[in-house]
Amino acid sequence: MVRATSDITLYYIPFGSMFMIIYGVTGLIWRYPLIKSQDIKEKREEQKSKKEAQQEAELKAKQEAEFKAKQEAEFKVKQEAEFKVKQETELKAKHEVEEQAKREIKERAEKFGKLIRRSTRMKISQVSLLLKMEETELIDWMIDLPEEYGFIINEDIIEFDTETIEDNIDKLLESFAHMEEEKIGKS
Repeated sequence: MVRATSDITLYYIPFGSMFMIIYGVTGLIWRYPLIKSQDIKEKREEQKSKKEAQQEAELKAKQEAEFKAKQEAEFKVKQEAEFKVKQETELKAKHEVEEQAKREIKERAEKFGKLIRRSTRMKISQVSLLLKMEETELIDWMIDLPEEYGFIINEDIIEFDTETIEDNIDKLLESFAHMEEEKIGKS
């Protein structure tokens, strides 16, 4: 409502409206710090939750890495243990094979010694069967032996000089065992 009076025009603003304007302006001024502090709190909480989520992710990643490292270490230890067991088993088997071969060589040498003591001559084929050697290998071995052992190879027969061979039979059998052990060592 406007009322005209002399030169000055006054504007009347109803009291209620004026109150609303003042309250609105002062209310904003009064509430602005609260709104601002509330925004700051929300931002802090948001940053805090982001930081916590990041820490949780890092912790989870660290735990997964530790778990994976632990599994790998256990797997490695298990592999090493299996390798050791396998190696020991192979070594034991190899040792058993070598021991068996040595016993067999000793038995063949003893048979050969008994044969030499009881006979003066044998066919090369019989001796090679007894010693489990090829005939050519047997002949080569006998040729390489010193003459003091008292062998005479006559066509396909080996003749033993019983007097000479009896003195050297241990050396002869040792030579045979050594030759056979060398064969085993090479294979």
